[in-house]
Amino acid sequence: MGVKIGNLDVIFKVGSADCKVYLGDTLLYPTTPPTPSRLPSGYTEVEYVENTSSAYIDTGFKPNQDTRIVATMQTVTSTQYGRLFGCGGYDQGNAMQFDYEDGYDGTLHISWGHIAGWTTYSSCVGDYNKHTYDWDKNVFYRDKGENNEFSASTTYTNFQCVLNLSIFMALQTSGPDTGGAIWKGKMFDFKVYDNGTLIRDLVPCKRDSDNMAGCYDLVNDVFYYPPNYSTYQLTPGPEVTPSIKNYLRFVSKGSGTFTFFANGADSGNTVSYSLDSGQTWTQLANGDSTPTVSSGDTVFWKGSNHTIIENKGIGTFSSTANFDAEGNIMSLHYGDNFEGEVSLAGKDRAFMGLFSGCTTLINADKLELPATTLSTQCYCNMFNRTSGLVTLPSLSAATTLAEGCYQNMFYQYPTNYSLSMTESYLLPAATLVKDCYRQMFYGRYNLKKITCLATSGINTNNSTENWLSNVDNTSSSIFTRANSSVSWPSGNSGVPSRWSIVDYA
Repeated sequence: MGVKIGNLDVIFKVGSADCKVYLGDTLLYPTTPPTPSRLPSGYTEVEYVENTSSAYIDTGFKPNQDTRIVATMQTVTSTQYGRLFGCGGYDQGNAMQFDYEDGYDGTLHISWGHIAGWTTYSSCVGDYNKHTYDWDKNVFYRDKGENNEFSASTTYTNFQCVLNLSIFMALQTSGPDTGGAIWKGKMFDFKVYDNGTLIRDLVPCKRDSDNMAGCYDLVNDVFYYPPNYSTYQLTPGPEVTPSIKNYLRFVSKGSGTFTFFANGADSGNTVSYSLDSGQTWTQLANGDSTPTVSSGDTVFWKGSNHTIIENKGIGTFSSTANFDAEGNIMSLHYGDNFEGEVSLAGKDRAFMGLFSGCTTLINADKLELPATTLSTQCYCNMFNRTSGLVTLPSLSAATTLAEGCYQNMFYQYPTNYSLSMTESYLLPAATLVKDCYRQMFYGRYNLKKITCLATSGINTNNSTENWLSNVDNTSSSIFTRANSSVSWPSGNSGVPSRWSIVDYA
């Protein structure tokens, strides 16, 4: 429903606290939470830093035979030698250089370890595209894995550079080479590894206090800017607006705290929470609570490397205030690297009992369970006895089931009447397995529409035993099956006797 008050358009849902206020097409309320930055206060990330003069960055690291450099860079202006990065000069031993010699002989040059190691590669004339260079010890790649991939290698030889690795030029024993070897272009990111260990992770940025462009090292918390800044400076690119990762989140509906109880006193399972959209994190020990949050506040969650005890999951959440659960559940198992994870293989009972008995959980329709391949009892008892639950998370991703994966997932006793869902609940898996849907929706009285695309394993090995017990058995409820050739028994372990049955295809 919408109303107009002056120049404001107010849109709200009947029977809901949801409300949005617009001025024209601009959303005024609710506001988007602040986006986190991976840089500390006082620095602003930019897309790139560009050298248009003779500025350079000294990384403070002396390369050797086991150095790896991964950098994304783009030539902008033709120069004689154009050394993107390196150290040592043309006639100096133990040098390491990467040259873009568009203005000299029109080729890429690489020197690895010593001057005798100069190798000339493919033409670079007129190439002003952005490339990712991966120089791993004695092997060099340009755009590895892309259609235009180029690679080369030379003999592995022990060496140790005596000068620091620099960017936009190569330091000489006499000092910075600010002549024809200066490279003019954009640097988007720059990582340095020492024998497999990341030691520099340079992010283009500018210092807010004086707008000085440079790079912030996420590994060592150091800001690098041109040593010759009084004469030459880098140019910052457009500012980057960091995106918020879709971590598991709890949105509080009142003033209260959240607690995590690890399953098993000796399990050592812990989770971390963030109160600033993932910018900073605090580890929450077993049985401890978060600080008190207010209505509308959002708490982010992550965890990893859990020990899962037999017949138990990683632990259980509770809250002293009502809340909604949102975001990707996988951040509890994969930490910051949860994006793209869609398998629970090898993680039996991964989320077993995670919200069991949590009567303050209200909505879970924005909670994402993206796993397509499940594991034994991975979601068993996950929402068991959550009497306040109004909406359920989608299970449409899972196509490969496992023993007991959804057993008692939404089990509710005594019977629950709070559920309010208008769309048909989709279960896409074609093959049912032992105990997979056993007592899954027991006691969720208001569940009135289900689309189940199973074609085999129905009511076999307790796959659907009592899965729809104590739901409203009325002719207005609809069960959608895969097709007319699929047979379902009538009753609590199949389709409730008074439900209408329709075919999906």
